[in-house]
Amino acid sequence: MRKLTYIIALLCACRVSHTASTNDLVIEVTTPPANVQLGFGWLQPERNANFSFVWMNHLEADIWVTLDSTAPAEIEIKAVPYYLNYRSQSLGLYANDRFIKDWVCPVHSEWQLDTYAAKIPAGILKQGKNRITLRAGYRIGDEGKQLSIAVNSIILRWP
Repeated sequence: MRKLTYIIALLCACRVSHTASTNDLVIEVTTPPANVQLGFGWLQPERNANFSFVWMNHLEADIWVTLDSTAPAEIEIKAVPYYLNYRSQSLGLYANDRFIKDWVCPVHSEWQLDTYAAKIPAGILKQGKNRITLRAGYRIGDEGKQLSIAVNSIILRWP
């Protein structure tokens, strides 16, 4: 009986330290949850007729996320770039200063959100504060503001 209790205790201890959260972390950038803070590179929240968003006003913008899991994750970013008809915008993703993925943003005839998805491998996210960094290829001046990419939401999933 003592041996069985020891094995159960050991399995429980291992499970707690290695399990990933079963809940998605949905970050509405205009109203982030308590464990998320917008860092450098953001303007004030805005809303158009279809969705809310926050502009990146630098080539780089940070989001600080406090996590309790170190497991690999999937990330989805819903965003729309400031379009120039002669130049494609790019979006890069970094987690804790490690490159994850980059995309060339599609050009649409109207302003609409696109979803950019990537996998964050094991060993990149950590327990505690994590920095998610988005990088744009360019920014442009518009009505006295520098604009690059409008971000609507970010979702972190643990498969």
